[in-house]
Amino acid sequence: MNYASGRNSFKLACDTLSMNPLPASDVEAVDTLLRFVAWGSAYRSLRASTLSQYVAAVRHMWHRSILRRDPSAGSPLVSSYLSAVQATDKRPALFRHPFPPDWLPHACARSPDPVIKLAFLIGFSFFLRVSEYCSTPEHGSVLRRRHLFVRNGCLVLDIPHSKTDKVRRGSWHQRQGTGGTLCPVTAYLEYAAAHPDAPPDSVGLVWLDGRPLSAARFNLIIKEVANFFGADESLYSSHALRSGGVTAFSRAGAPVDLCIREGRWSSIAGLLKYLRLDSSAAAGYTAGMLEGGGAPAALAPRPPLDVIAPR
Repeated sequence: MNYASGRNSFKLACDTLSMNPLPASDVEAVDTLLRFVAWGSAYRSLRASTLSQYVAAVRHMWHRSILRRDPSAGSPLVSSYLSAVQATDKRPALFRHPFPPDWLPHACARSPDPVIKLAFLIGFSFFLRVSEYCSTPEHGSVLRRRHLFVRNGCLVLDIPHSKTDKVRRGSWHQRQGTGGTLCPVTAYLEYAAAHPDAPPDSVGLVWLDGRPLSAARFNLIIKEVANFFGADESLYSSHALRSGGVTAFSRAGAPVDLCIREGRWSSIAGLLKYLRLDSSAAAGYTAGMLEGGGAPAALAPRPPLDVIAPR
């Protein structure tokens, strides 16, 4: 079993919660694991099965460290807590609620650092996987500065490879500037102006001090936004941006085949796990069904969304 992800996640938890990765006592070891499980469940949206593997990775690390033993052995508390987390799992992380477009203005203003606005707009408007534009412990960052640029009034994203691109052919995507407060082109130009000397091969999204924007930190910001609007933060993560973006893209009039192509899903089944249409989505089709006159209201031209409407 590969324990690297578990160790990396535990290190991040220790840094975030100011915990000692090598506990000085058995009681401290149990408390450390309990806090790690609570943090992974509440703030990383990890499933109980994943957390169980991560706990095993930590115990294995303790065995191989200067401790030479597992100080939490013999306590039933950690396994009991994992069982409780499993019993209360609401849904897999893939099925988190979609991020509403109405939250974007507040989300983009969360920090004066231009990287936050750009991260929200490209994550939402291109519905990327978080590992493609933020840095992760396992793979670093896929997105480099040369992969993101402006051409012909559009923000262009050249994705070198992705989860469903096994042969690494790459894919090219673009979103036209809107001129509004959530214009992706403007957001990129503001970000580029803050990093004028960044080499083409440098990490795509970094803070003003040069640190890469990590997926873990960005996920925490997404949860903070959900909490600000009174929503259950455990239901929102980077998957929520991907789901919210493609849902808004569809509502703006994009056909299914374009949604699949732009989101780089391998099938319509993959798309439907992210595409969320509320109970009123079909209401506008009534006239076309019953009266047979013209196109349904839902197919009539609609004003484009500020961020994602293609032209």
